[in-house]
Amino acid sequence: MRIERKDDTYAVGLVMADFSAHTIWQLMAFGKYDALDKIIHSLSYTVQNLDKLPKEIKDSLQGHLAQASNALGSSQNNYSYEEVIEHLA
Repeated sequence: MRIERKDDTYAVGLVMADFSAHTIWQLMAFGKYDALDKIIHSLSYTVQNLDKLPKEIKDSLQGHLAQASNALGSSQNNYSYEEVIEHLA
């Protein structure tokens, strides 16, 4: 699975050479968010397409994935990594 960073149209061109601690931390945080989002969506798709899985188990797994997705939310800055992982575990 490959996750690529999205281009930011509002970024300044010299940001490529910015290796400050804040920038590195921000890149890692965005990468963690993007990875969790991709994992949740991939697992959800996989569970939906498992035909031989009993309905009760499928519903339970989908419920945990929905909770993880809700905990992740739509903002890269306002989510609890620990809460998302708790729902995935």
